[in-house]
Amino acid sequence: MIRRALLILLVGFSVICAIISRGNGPQYGNELVALPKSLSLERKMILVEATAYAKPLFPEGQLTRCETPVGWGTIAVDPDYIPLWSRVRLLTIDKKGRLTHLFNGQEFRALDTGRLIKKYIVDIWMHSEDEALQWGRRSVVLEIVN
Repeated sequence: MIRRALLILLVGFSVICAIISRGNGPQYGNELVALPKSLSLERKMILVEATAYAKPLFPEGQLTRCETPVGWGTIAVDPDYIPLWSRVRLLTIDKKGRLTHLFNGQEFRALDTGRLIKKYIVDIWMHSEDEALQWGRRSVVLEIVN
């Protein structure tokens, strides 16, 4: 049986509700929040699986799919699901159901792709292999800013 939790977010003076599925594991790609088209601050939030990649396999400065140097702030995506060049933020859902920004709310850019990056999986570039291994594989909320 799937239980659902109701999440209420305040954006400006607008109240937005999102349904987060719990039970049979995460449903990647579920749109969590879609703001009304009339708002100029339109943002989309989706549940994704986040992994990490790092040097030495992918050294800093190596060119990404968008032909920019890879470095901190770069994520790899499946461009059929998350457009290249998108500006995104990563969030987590704490035990009380609140959204909390990861990495102090830093914006990342979807500049890279990967052979194993399919559908709603994103890969975050880290400075070291130790950081990437410590990150592991997590379910996070991806907020598409643009």
